[in-house]
Amino acid sequence: MRQTKTLCSRCGAATIDESGDWVRLTPEDSLETFNRSFDAFDLCDDCLDSFWVWFLHSRLDDHELEAFRAAEGLGEYAEE
Repeated sequence: MRQTKTLCSRCGAATIDESGDWVRLTPEDSLETFNRSFDAFDLCDDCLDSFWVWFLHSRLDDHELEAFRAAEGLGEYAEE
């Protein structure tokens, strides 16, 4: 039986069960059970949030970015 798990491409967090929740790996975790598809770019929830803030900041002007942050509840991450 093949056990499928997903690693975050940025921080190495992993999905380890059927629920799909992301967890941090410890040195005791066996990495050889992971099956990785290298044509995919998988991000955990935290890294995905950071990516969207970076991606949108690089493509939106300041007014558009502030409107997006307000709509998504990201105002607390606004740059000072």
